[in-house]
Amino acid sequence: MQTWKQAEKDFESHFNQYGKGAFVARLTDTAAAKAIAGKKAFVAAQPSDFLVVVEGMTFFAEVKSTVDRNSFHFNNIRKGQIAASRRVSSAGGTYLFFVKSEAHDQWYSVPGAVVHTTLRAKKSMTWAELEPYKYDI
Repeated sequence: MQTWKQAEKDFESHFNQYGKGAFVARLTDTAAAKAIAGKKAFVAAQPSDFLVVVEGMTFFAEVKSTVDRNSFHFNNIRKGQIAASRRVSSAGGTYLFFVKSEAHDQWYSVPGAVVHTTLRAKKSMTWAELEPYKYDI
């Protein structure tokens, strides 16, 4: 299985521990549509991979996976996802990028606002810079 698909499965199953205290909605993407309807299937871009409600908190969640040993490169995030995260943040909502470092077997939950601010100066964040956003999955 591709690492990004496994990362999405691991992310989704992480919330099982909350039982009825969590709701995880997988937003349809083109890959899922193609699996169901064939190679020519297409779905309009969604704002994120998931919409999550856990213990009263609602957030958009985009799940990423990388094998880079040094940093997470923002070119892994599509322009539409950046735009959606900006719109959600501007509206007072929460948009989180859940990043799995395959090289370090570590997850990070990075707020959209952190990505937006960093993008003004550079195109990636080192794992040391992402340290405050470590997340256990």
